[in-house]
Amino acid sequence: MTNFNKVCGQMFRQKNKYVKWLLIIQAFVIIFLPVFFLFNKYSKNEPWMLFMEVAVYSTVFLDIVFMILACYKNEKINFSQTWRLIPISNKKFFLANLLSTFYNCILIFIPQVIVVSIFWSLSSPNNFTELFGEVLITPLYDNKIFFILVTLIAIVLVIQTFISLVNFMSNIIAEFVSIKNSRVIRWFLMVTFVIVGAYLAIKITDSMALYLDKVINNSVASNLVGKKNYLEDYTISMLSTYLLPLEMLIGSIIFGGMDLWLIDKFVEAKQNN
Repeated sequence: MTNFNKVCGQMFRQKNKYVKWLLIIQAFVIIFLPVFFLFNKYSKNEPWMLFMEVAVYSTVFLDIVFMILACYKNEKINFSQTWRLIPISNKKFFLANLLSTFYNCILIFIPQVIVVSIFWSLSSPNNFTELFGEVLITPLYDNKIFFILVTLIAIVLVIQTFISLVNFMSNIIAEFVSIKNSRVIRWFLMVTFVIVGAYLAIKITDSMALYLDKVINNSVASNLVGKKNYLEDYTISMLSTYLLPLEMLIGSIIFGGMDLWLIDKFVEAKQNN
């Protein structure tokens, strides 16, 4: 059997070229676009604030582009005859593919977070002190930087596992139902699964938020009558802050488990990569 780390490394290199190109593009955008605005007097903001805004907007846009490219590459690898010939179990193959994208996401997120933090610190004298306090002093339930990192990790994992699940299920059902119209059926199923998944996610989030509100109200009532529980208060504060990332992480575990079962039992390679 082929070493898991070697397979993951090969997949990582396949996707890492996207990271390099996107970071190069973002560097040019951050350097030249604010300079263009400042020289042509299109912006009334402070120079460092303008650099920070360009960094933030370019980060959001290019991260979305990267996730689209990475997910597309993920699914090509999952169904590739060439990749699937590697002597490794299907479950390890899927996990290597998932982790290779996750590692690339870390590589693109870290410099982006650092650059945005630097420009934000330079935009105001008080921002550096606030940033230092966020990193070292602020508790986790109120730490914006930690919240951003956890949320980014949760988003990456839930998007990857959900897209793979939708792709696996639509392909399996389309092949079972029809051969001639399998592509049309597959796309119809993918759209249907995405809509149903989004609807269920909204409903679950609303239900969890309502439940958390009840828990918070009960805790407040207990504090008013003198029954203060610091551990309970801390737990509630953490849940109220990290409810959405927690839901996404739980969803990624569920989707990932289903992905592992499907790729091991039903998903077959279709195309050369």
